[in-house]
Amino acid sequence: MMSENLSSIERVAELIYDKKNTFKRKRVKNNISSESSNEEKKNVTTEKKKKSPKKLTKYQKFVQEEHSKLKAEYDNEDIFKVIGDRWRISPNNPKNI
Repeated sequence: MMSENLSSIERVAELIYDKKNTFKRKRVKNNISSESSNEEKKNVTTEKKKKSPKKLTKYQKFVQEEHSKLKAEYDNEDIFKVIGDRWRISPNNPKNI
């Protein structure tokens, strides 16, 4: 009876050991495949960086123009307050059309 229990315990231990190894093998396989997919992701991001820059919005163009005009007169903090006030009444602002 004792030897039967011992052999069944040994079988259970072997099964558990095999499951752990199987799990480790799966994890290693997943890491290998994720490394290759990381390289593919890197290639995709570098391709995105190579694209031409996006077209500036009307607001961004307005800020560039006004900032260059006003930077001698105002501090940086005040410039953007003035630019914001001017943008509200500007004919370039789509909300004013």
